[in-house]
Amino acid sequence: MSCYFYCFTMMKAVLFLLAVVCSLQVAYTQTGPGGIGSADGSSNLKYWLNASVGIISENKIISIEDLSGNSVKNTITGGIKINPSSINGYDAITFDGVRSGNKKYDQIATDLSINNGLHPNITIIAVYKPTSATPGGVWGDKKVNGGRYIMDNGGYYSNVVGTGAGTLIGVGDIFPENKPVITSVAFQNSSSSLSYVFKNGGVETTFTAFSSGVASSNFTIGTIGLGHNDNTFHGDIAEVIVYEEVSAFNLYFVHNYLSAKYDIEISSFFDLYEHDTPLNGNYDHDVAGIGQLLSDVNSSARGSGIVTISNPTNLSNNKFMFWGHDNGGLEMNKNFDKPTDLHARIERVWRVSEVDIIKRSIDVGNVDLQFELPELEALDVESLRLLVDTDNDGSFENATSIDGAIEVENGIFQFNAVGVITDHARFTIGTVQNLDDLPIVLNYFEAEVASSGEVYLEWETSTEINNDYFTVYRSKTGQDWETLGTIDGAGNSSVTLRYSMMDHNPYQGTSFYRLKQTDFDGKFEYSDIVRVVVFDDLEVDIKVYPNPVITEIKVEASVAERSQLRVYNAMGQEMTFKVPFIKQNDYFSVLDFSNLEHGMYYIKTRSTTKRILKL
Repeated sequence: MSCYFYCFTMMKAVLFLLAVVCSLQVAYTQTGPGGIGSADGSSNLKYWLNASVGIISENKIISIEDLSGNSVKNTITGGIKINPSSINGYDAITFDGVRSGNKKYDQIATDLSINNGLHPNITIIAVYKPTSATPGGVWGDKKVNGGRYIMDNGGYYSNVVGTGAGTLIGVGDIFPENKPVITSVAFQNSSSSLSYVFKNGGVETTFTAFSSGVASSNFTIGTIGLGHNDNTFHGDIAEVIVYEEVSAFNLYFVHNYLSAKYDIEISSFFDLYEHDTPLNGNYDHDVAGIGQLLSDVNSSARGSGIVTISNPTNLSNNKFMFWGHDNGGLEMNKNFDKPTDLHARIERVWRVSEVDIIKRSIDVGNVDLQFELPELEALDVESLRLLVDTDNDGSFENATSIDGAIEVENGIFQFNAVGVITDHARFTIGTVQNLDDLPIVLNYFEAEVASSGEVYLEWETSTEINNDYFTVYRSKTGQDWETLGTIDGAGNSSVTLRYSMMDHNPYQGTSFYRLKQTDFDGKFEYSDIVRVVVFDDLEVDIKVYPNPVITEIKVEASVAERSQLRVYNAMGQEMTFKVPFIKQNDYFSVLDFSNLEHGMYYIKTRSTTKRILKL
């Protein structure tokens, strides 16, 4: 395809999709993917599955959170699991497409209707990696003929998209084997032949979307719809996003967010964020943006990260600003490069692309920058400095230092009317406050997965002043935290002290830990967040004896392995409630089988099942 024809086609797509959707002057902060839509249920973002956030897994996935704020219910069947760090270090959900014995097919059935009569204009975006040449269906609503779906069953049905009442056959190479891909299917029932299939931001084809009156059309992931198990997906699915009435302008932000996050090269027409490559520093994470194209405006965005940029003073047609970060830590540290008058800065660095749609540098004017950083609550807000690498040499030693921060809410700090951030610029946060004056000097906080599958946490201080206690928190999402435990501090100390704690029953897959230090007077500060991955296929040493059993049986295994200990009879009925624990410690559990009838039973732990004969 010639460059002229390709660019003309893309511009035609953009202009049409901008035209069919009412332009929206966005003034509220958008927290959806890439900064499009809001994750509170109030916007056109209708569903958001992110395999790295909001999933509870115990050997297999048992719960998935809809991150759109609409509380869409996800019903899981089969044995889908987390595949840690599957695509560019981010988790994905593995669908094996196999049914054996009583195992149901892998799929996620939602209660979100994508009926083309109720929702004529809807866009469905997915990031997936097929592990088969004919991997089946990624998503769909097809209970009867005439659904919306995307699949590859090989042969005639390779690379297929369901349009609502018809089928598109051979839509480009949208199922590349063992390669991650972004597909976006934009259904526009309001106009003939102007719905689109995008692959990695490029138009693969246009089509006519139909309103066929499908009676039952709830959205299903991992197959093309309930009742179509022969189309179950083989591969990994990392992210699925559903929008109602979203313009191609907004797809700029979503595609750049997904492209950077999963290291998937997208069409040059959409690829406006330049700093997600090794050459430019791999600022891959939490990419979001603001911009304007014709009368469609996005003037305030945060996306999935902690930085909000808003109120540009020179935003006009064909101007964009994108930003992303290098995933550095958020704790103040004295050892990073910084101006001489600063005592410390955080490790994390953000970088900006400020361009038009043909990637020429532009200026959106002054902007407001807001940081959600509860880690800095122990610092005086007057001491905070916004550091901008204005000469773009990659060092903050000669950075422009901006004061005037205000705390708009607890742990949310804002710098107003910043005018020195330009295309390619890096920025971060520092402080002129002496960290030695803080209650503690934390040398490190680390988490490590032990051979038993448990997580060992350790931290070290070199100074403690008025230190009452530490609290360790854990999270499956990195956003919602629960208390793991507390440990007393030393009060006052000028020597190196080391502390530790064990999580005996960690989450499977990716999880996060953080440390909170609290003074005797109630003041507190947080550590940096650390991330671990606990695999569900760890080798475990499990002993269950005696077998046969008369009264008492002993199960020797790690605490994590015994955390899911259950007893079932030969009919598969759970009998755990009839088997009280006589004794438990870090090494074994003793159960009382005296209340059970004679016969065969099964003791199930986290990863194994043992057959036991009760005499």
